[in-house]
Amino acid sequence: MEKVTYRELRKERPLESLCRWSFVGHFCLLMCPPFSIFFMKHHVKPNTITVIMILLGVLGGILFALPSTLSKIMAIVVYWLWFILDCSDGEVARHTKTFSAYGTQLDWVAHLVCHPLMVLACWISFQQAGLPHFYCYTILSILLAACELIRRQFIAFDTLLSASSNMGIKPTSTPPLHKWLVTQLLYFPNFVLLFPILYIISSWLQWNDVIYVYMGWAAFSCLFVVRDIIRYTRFFHNN
Repeated sequence: MEKVTYRELRKERPLESLCRWSFVGHFCLLMCPPFSIFFMKHHVKPNTITVIMILLGVLGGILFALPSTLSKIMAIVVYWLWFILDCSDGEVARHTKTFSAYGTQLDWVAHLVCHPLMVLACWISFQQAGLPHFYCYTILSILLAACELIRRQFIAFDTLLSASSNMGIKPTSTPPLHKWLVTQLLYFPNFVLLFPILYIISSWLQWNDVIYVYMGWAAFSCLFVVRDIIRYTRFFHNN
């Protein structure tokens, strides 16, 4: 295989405006080409990268659930690697043209496994720290994990419809600022890559009010999933 350069990969997958994608996704795309180049050099298949991504998500959840501050810092690094590989598997697939019939499904499995586990890791950390409002954040964590599974199904439905009949519900190419902000709050990787950093800082500062950030975000996400349930129910009923 010819030597692949960073510039070539960026040309194949140009960076999107922050108005059109996630905050953390933009930065992970900047960081993933060296990983993609390494994987292509060693002939690692895209599906194998996705499996490594799943393992990193599980490892990150385990590390963040441990009581040690060091393990939680390590979890933050692993979480960032997790999402970098989420970008890298598609990058490798596009460049090598090694698309798999099961690649997309495996990517869905990665998120279905990792997202609830990451929520569980947060819940365990809150218990370890003895943060207030145990019942509130417990109920919200359960709802959040369930809502993430529902949201992934909606994304899968929309992807399927868009590919088969061009009927999917598509976002505007450049949303207004307020809609962009809402989207950023609903985008799970933004939370899982940024909230643990805030959590570590708050533990050093002994700022227990960080739990309100979590509960507010979780409640906000759950409300929008309820809205989407109504929206997609109407959509499928009418079509």
